[in-house]
Amino acid sequence: MASPSDAEQHAEHPRVGTTGPHRAWSGAHDALIERDEQLKLVEQAVTDTMAGRSALVTVSGRPGTGRSALLAVTAGIAEQAGLRVVAAQCSPNDRGVRNGIMTQLLAAGPVPAGHPLRRDPALLDDRNGFAGMVARPGRAADRRPVAVVVDDAQWADQESARWLWALPRRAKDIPVLVVAAFNSASPGRTDGTEQTELRLAPLSPDGIRRLLEQIRGEPADEVFTQVAAQLTAGNPAVLRRALDRFAAGTLPTTEFVPVFARDVAQVRHDQVARILDGLPDESLPLLRAVAACGTDLEFPLVCALAGLRVPEQTAMTALLRTGLVPDERSRSLDPDVAEQVLAAMDTGARRNLYARAATLGRAAAVADEALGQLLLHAEPINQDWAVTVLHASARVALSAGRHGLAAELLGRALLEPCTATARAELLVELSAAEAWLSPESADRRLRQILLETTGPDAAPQRLVAADLLLCRGDRSFAQRAITSVHARGDIGDAERASMLGLYWLADHHQHSQPELAIPGPPPLADRPTDPVQACVVAANNSARGIRIAESRELARAALACWAGPERLFAPRAAAARVLSLTDDLDEAVLALDELIADARRRGVRAAIGLALSTKADVLMRSGRLTEAADSLRELLADVPHNSWIPPLLPKTIAIEIELNVESGDLDRAERAAVTPLRPGAEHGVGWTRMLYARGLLDLAADRPERAVAQFRETGRRMSASRWTNPATLMWRSHAALAYQATGEPSAALRLFGEDIRHAEAWGARSPLGRVHLLAGLAIDGEQGHEHLRQAASLLRGGPDTLRYGKAMAELTLRAAADRTAAVPLSGAQLRVAGLAADGISNRVIASMLSITRRTVELHLTNAYRKLGISGRDELSAALGRTERNT
Repeated sequence: MASPSDAEQHAEHPRVGTTGPHRAWSGAHDALIERDEQLKLVEQAVTDTMAGRSALVTVSGRPGTGRSALLAVTAGIAEQAGLRVVAAQCSPNDRGVRNGIMTQLLAAGPVPAGHPLRRDPALLDDRNGFAGMVARPGRAADRRPVAVVVDDAQWADQESARWLWALPRRAKDIPVLVVAAFNSASPGRTDGTEQTELRLAPLSPDGIRRLLEQIRGEPADEVFTQVAAQLTAGNPAVLRRALDRFAAGTLPTTEFVPVFARDVAQVRHDQVARILDGLPDESLPLLRAVAACGTDLEFPLVCALAGLRVPEQTAMTALLRTGLVPDERSRSLDPDVAEQVLAAMDTGARRNLYARAATLGRAAAVADEALGQLLLHAEPINQDWAVTVLHASARVALSAGRHGLAAELLGRALLEPCTATARAELLVELSAAEAWLSPESADRRLRQILLETTGPDAAPQRLVAADLLLCRGDRSFAQRAITSVHARGDIGDAERASMLGLYWLADHHQHSQPELAIPGPPPLADRPTDPVQACVVAANNSARGIRIAESRELARAALACWAGPERLFAPRAAAARVLSLTDDLDEAVLALDELIADARRRGVRAAIGLALSTKADVLMRSGRLTEAADSLRELLADVPHNSWIPPLLPKTIAIEIELNVESGDLDRAERAAVTPLRPGAEHGVGWTRMLYARGLLDLAADRPERAVAQFRETGRRMSASRWTNPATLMWRSHAALAYQATGEPSAALRLFGEDIRHAEAWGARSPLGRVHLLAGLAIDGEQGHEHLRQAASLLRGGPDTLRYGKAMAELTLRAAADRTAAVPLSGAQLRVAGLAADGISNRVIASMLSITRRTVELHLTNAYRKLGISGRDELSAALGRTERNT
């Protein structure tokens, strides 16, 4: 079956005018939009032929770019100029027929019916005929110049091709114009004959627009035009056939893009199907080999894969004749075309083709990434190198963020025979890849590793699996599985020690008891040597506010001892948090940045989320709000809310609430506070943090009674876990502010006193300074002044420069009040009035001073009354400020 020419694809379409003096000729085609330069060259060739100079014109272009249309226009121009026109169309079958073109030119067929190319009946009926004219030009009956138009010349047999290219030189007496079209991948073999080459490029977006407007007679929709140019790759035939599927008179607009995209895909599929149907059988194996390998294998290997025993150039010529490969250099197929080429093969043959390609590539030292792609589609080859290649390819994909591909490669590697250790390693990395796509599937993989792998060789994978379960927040299951592993007799002492540490790290984050208590492993020693246990002991000490120097030492030692690609994540995050609580903020942030980089390199989403949330929390508590907000944005971009399991999501939302409260944006804080939570969110330390954040929001939003309830529940949960250190959460101090707002100053003083005692027991300067600052802001008189002096002294030179600035500003305001007898205001009133005089809104003042907005308004009302003024506009003068100081 002959492959369809462009003419067959366009014969039914309306025609348009041409350029120059032949514009009125009705045989032009709408595919010739943007072909003005080519038509000018055609007209010049016709003019030269009429002047007695024979010429050769070659037309090349991909299928559907208008080669046949240009031949039709050429025939019309030549006929109108007075040339006699004869035509032929080649097909793949002509490769085995000698002199096939001459046979067509001397017979009444077989150019298909409806083909736009013309032939001169008188010329063909002449007994001397065309051959006689060429062989014995003096005896020809008609002395007019002749135009020979040949379509799909890439399929011409060798004899016909040589004769065709030589024809302009041989026809000495009667000038001959030869115009031959072939696909752009088939170079014209002209045997040195001078020629004019016309290459038909795809239409530009502007050409697409002009064609749309010409077809529909209305201005084209701009968005649809751009989409059409992208989907059709500027191919006029594809565009026209897709448009023909619309109802008559329908003007394509943006709303039709999905339908149009589907139609374009179908048209392209049909176009390729017609080409494939017309190919000779010997071309298919080569095309299939190219579809499978692309440019991953050198061309001689591709030929070997196809089973060809012909010279390389012969194979390349056969490949280019299909019109599906753009040129010798790229030698690759469009992915959709490649899939269509391979679709006709049965599954077994197709997988065998890929397996043979991978084996050839391995022998030729092809890169692992390319071999991995081949193996992905191949049947298992039962070779050790296959697992190594697939594993390496998956790691490259994972580090590049191509998690779906990484999961496919790792899943394929599991189909090859491998050791138990290698299998466990593959399962670990598969879970990391799947966590981006299906977190639940990732958790099942991790559980499988913990429960099913045996022997000491799989210890690193079991530890990583337990660590990732902790990062994901699946702590209850992790504890049960770790208990099972810890009790086994087939694990070594080092693994048993680290498993014990991971068990108690999971317990450290439980602020609620499990429904069913189960016997657990033994408790940890006070000074463990295992790095995981060291992190846990340091975390427990810091939460309980004891042994600060020992906690710092254990955290540093644990972070320093880890090296290599299998470093655990959850213990390192815990150690970094401990360092932030001991006022070693720079060390903590550096450790977290290393953890984030490590997690990104390994593509572990849960670890990225854990590290970023910890970093945002650490920075926010130290007053570095801008950096904390940056970390939070990065966290939500990498690990959005729907990627967290229920126990971990509340912590992320809590950080979001607290940051917005600290920044004075209560509207955004309120929106974050109503984020939907799934069942199970109330388990773990994240829920405790959520209660605390809601309390801060209630306090800032003038809801002190609700704030008291939130802080009391926060304190109950923390006390049950013996988390007494205000460096972790200052729930007592903020509860004191809420009690003060509800008219219970004695309860407020009691809670401030408790927080100060616990902070002093811990010994870090910054947490104690923050407690003194809140107490100083809440208490008037000399007692409050003393709290502020303590806060400034403790915070000076430390990491929390924001709170140090607040303490110094408050001290300055109170000193000014003491010096200004004419201003009969209390310290709290003067503080609020001074900030209001600076133009700061009531809501932001409330956030800055950690008091309610209602309290701010009350202080301002009393200040206006005492100063004898009516409002904010008069505050600056009443306070005795100069214009420069306001």
